[in-house]
Amino acid sequence: MIIFENYTKYLHMDKWSKDILDKYCRDFDVGIVGFMPSQDETYVGAQLRNSLLFIDTNVKLKVSTIMIISCLVS
Repeated sequence: MIIFENYTKYLHMDKWSKDILDKYCRDFDVGIVGFMPSQDETYVGAQLRNSLLFIDTNVKLKVSTIMIISCLVS
């Protein structure tokens, strides 16, 4: 799992770096979790520009658990 404290950093990566990261995630079945800064506007099911992802904003994290068998890289 790759965690982005600020998902906009992933969105603004140069194409070469993002392509390598995306290929790594596909090849090794690695997921990406990204957090976005709070915004004044709230979106539910909004599609990110130039992406296949849909997001909800201003959602609080209630419970967070990582499986002990998970392999995390920092």
